[in-house]
Amino acid sequence: DWFKRVTSDILQDVPAPYVFGYEGEGITANFAEMENTGLEATIGYRKQVRTVTLGAKVNLSYIRNRVTRLSLDDATSQGYIGFNDGWNIVKEGEPFLALYGFEVGGIISSEDQEAQLYEQFESGENPGKYAVSGLEGVGDWFYVDQNRDGRIDENDRVVLGSPFPTMQLGLNLTADWKGFDLSLFFQGVLGNKSFSSGILVDPYFAGSAQVSRLFTDAWRPQRWVPEADLQGQEYFSTKVENGETLYQVDKGNLDSLIPIGENNKSKSSIGGNSYFAQDASYLRLSNVSLGYTIPSRFTEKSFFQSIRIYTSVTNVFTLTNYLDFDPENALRDNDDTFNYPQTRNWNAGIKLSF
Repeated sequence: DWFKRVTSDILQDVPAPYVFGYEGEGITANFAEMENTGLEATIGYRKQVRTVTLGAKVNLSYIRNRVTRLSLDDATSQGYIGFNDGWNIVKEGEPFLALYGFEVGGIISSEDQEAQLYEQFESGENPGKYAVSGLEGVGDWFYVDQNRDGRIDENDRVVLGSPFPTMQLGLNLTADWKGFDLSLFFQGVLGNKSFSSGILVDPYFAGSAQVSRLFTDAWRPQRWVPEADLQGQEYFSTKVENGETLYQVDKGNLDSLIPIGENNKSKSSIGGNSYFAQDASYLRLSNVSLGYTIPSRFTEKSFFQSIRIYTSVTNVFTLTNYLDFDPENALRDNDDTFNYPQTRNWNAGIKLSF
């Protein structure tokens, strides 16, 4: 099936001008129109192989979402960004509530590179937040100057991805053999992103507990020490600097895009960026069920027409590159902030039919 759906006069709370007397509050307004187009397909297969009956059913859908019109007076060509602390934007031609922020250009790897960036970018009116100054230094991110004006500010923010998957999948596999029945249900999505502001942001709040995996994989400089500080440590190479022999006791982790593991810097203050915009695609085995129906010759003289014994488990495993707890939470909320992950449940029971 092919479909096209246009939604107009979308209601949303938007900031109100101060002249209306709503300081710090918003009003509900019709402000946008969007379009969803796509394809949906269902394919089924069933085959008898001797005493085994096999079955498969696949549901596939491809969806493209985009904003076709903005109707607010203050919605410029850059779009309307009054959502989720400015981390999302509604812009013509882009997905609704698209992820919005700075593109990470890499890690500042040396003091020389830091000095070059200071010369390249002005400090601007808000130093330490968008410019490469204040909080940023060796081991921190630097950002791409999108408009090449020699500074990093609001005008360098870009669309970083869509909260809507371009493809959704559902797959149900079944098998029956001599009273036994087995079913497996897979589901997943592809092509959506989410600001993973739980496990990835919390470690960078001042005083927060460190998350070992992030800090283990974080950017780390090479470490060289003089012989007096070697104290029996293993070293990888040597070099002579100012007439003194130095020993490399740490090769560092120079290829990582995870900023340096220091919790005295609030890197979340820069708002959304391409590092936090995580790929939330996933494939999950959502349910496995195994049952056995007792043959009718054993139940025909009882009060029951049939007796089935079964067991099942939900949320079996998930394949994903998403770094937070649950990519399905990200799909639902567009921001996996402190959402409790889905649990794995085991069930067993007896089904009695009279």
